Amino acid sequence: MKTYTRHSIAGWDVYTDDETGRVHHLVDPDSNDPRTLYPYIPTAGGGWDNACGSLTLSALRGRMARNTIRFA
Repeated sequence: MKTYTRHSIAGWDVYTDDETGRVHHLVDPDSNDPRTLYPYIPTAGGGWDNACGSLTLSALRGRMARNTIRFA
């Protein structure tokens, strides 16, 4: 069974996979309807790829600062 560790980044609860240390999902704790959101990064072709399990916390912070990430 997978386990996750919660981190707080820019007001989001960010959960990393305990085995890999990579970002798995996020939750907005201030939302009236909290739900799980997954990170997506832009592709060369103009679309968006699911980045679940591929980003470190540092990479997530950088992408958030550059606004090159979406959550859905």
